[in-house]
Amino acid sequence: MTTQVTRPRPPARGLAVLTAALALVAVTACGNDAENPATPQPSESSAAPTAPAPMQAAVDRLVSEGFVGAEATVLRDGSVVQYTAGLGDLATGEPYPRGAHVRVASLTKSFTSALVLRLVAEGRVELDAPVDRYLPGLLRGEGVDPGAVTVRHILQHRSGLPEYSQLPEVAVAYDAASTRTFTPKELIELALRQPAQFPAGERMRYTATNYVLAGMLVEKVGGKDLATALAELTGPLGLSSTYLPAAGDHTIAAPFAHGHDNGADVTALEPSALWTAGGLVSSGTDLVGYYSALMRGEVVPSAQLEQMQVTVPMEGAGPVGYGLGLMRIPLACGSVAWGHAGDTQGYLAVVGATEDGSRAMSVTVNQSPKDAFGPAQFVELLNVALC
Repeated sequence: MTTQVTRPRPPARGLAVLTAALALVAVTACGNDAENPATPQPSESSAAPTAPAPMQAAVDRLVSEGFVGAEATVLRDGSVVQYTAGLGDLATGEPYPRGAHVRVASLTKSFTSALVLRLVAEGRVELDAPVDRYLPGLLRGEGVDPGAVTVRHILQHRSGLPEYSQLPEVAVAYDAASTRTFTPKELIELALRQPAQFPAGERMRYTATNYVLAGMLVEKVGGKDLATALAELTGPLGLSSTYLPAAGDHTIAAPFAHGHDNGADVTALEPSALWTAGGLVSSGTDLVGYYSALMRGEVVPSAQLEQMQVTVPMEGAGPVGYGLGLMRIPLACGSVAWGHAGDTQGYLAVVGATEDGSRAMSVTVNQSPKDAFGPAQFVELLNVALC
C-alpha cells in the first residue's frame, strides 16, 4: 500500500472548534431517545435501512458531510450498542471496523487527572500545593513562579505555563518517517524556552504542557512508570483496549481505524510527543465504560470526584466548564454531560456521561476535522444519547 505523505502539523488544532461545537449543545433541540439494547454486550445497530434509528442517522450524516468514517458507542443502564458508518481505511475501502482502536487525543487528560487524584486520596499529593514540591527545580523560566503553580492549576489549565505542542521541534512527531522520540522532561524544557502566558491562577488556557507535568508527578510520587499506573487504573474496570503506546511505537493495536487528513493516511505518529496530555489509544466501549465508572465513583473516591467537578469557564467554549481533566457540557434538555473532547492528527473524539453514570456516549471519527467538521451533528449525537 502506498502511503501519501502530508506536511506535519501540531496536535489539537481542532480543539477550539470542537469545544465551540459542544457549546452549541445548550441551544440545540434535544433529539429522540436512543435504543435500549437487550443484552449487556456491545452490538452493532440493526436498524432497518429504510428507517434508521436516530443515532445511526446521525452517524451516517457525519460521513455524508465529509468524514471518512465514524463510530458512536452508547451505554445505557449496563447495555452497550455501537453504530458505525463509512470507511476504516480509504486506501482499501474497508468499512469502519467494529470495536476499533483509535487515538483519543485529549481524552487522555481525564485518565491522567484521575491518577493524580488517586494520589491526593492517598494523602501523597495536595491539590493546592506547588508542583515544585513534587518536581523540584523543573519549573524555571521567564515569568514562571515555581512556588505559585499548584497541582490544581495544572489540572485545570490555570498554570499560565507556555505551550510546547505548537513548536516546530515537536512537529516531527507527525512525520511517519521520523525516528525522533521525546522524554517528558524534554517536552517541559521545550515549553519553558518561551515566557509564561500569564501568572498562575489568573485565567484558564488549555495547554498540553500542564498534563505532561501531571504525568511526571504521577511517576515521581507514585514511584512507578506511567504504563503501570495506568494499568492499575484500567485493569479493574475491564478496559482492555486502553493503553499508552511506548515511545517509538507508531502503531495502533488491531482492529483499528486508519487516521486520515485531506485524503492521506496519517495513522502513524510519535506518541511520546503527546504522552499523558494526549497519547492514549482506546475504543468506544472502553471510553463509555470509563466515564460511566468515573461518574459512579468507581475510579476516584467521592471527595476527589467532587473536586474534578468544580469548574471554571472554559476559554472559547461558551457554557462549557472545565474541572480537573473533565468538561461540564450543558445539554439541551436541561441536564448535564461530564466528559471530554480532543483531536490529534487523523482522529477526533468526544465523550459525555450523565451525572449518575447510567448513560454515556462516545463518538470517534478517523479524520482530522478540517472542512468536514460537523458540529451540529456531534451535538445531535450527545443529545440523542443522553437526553
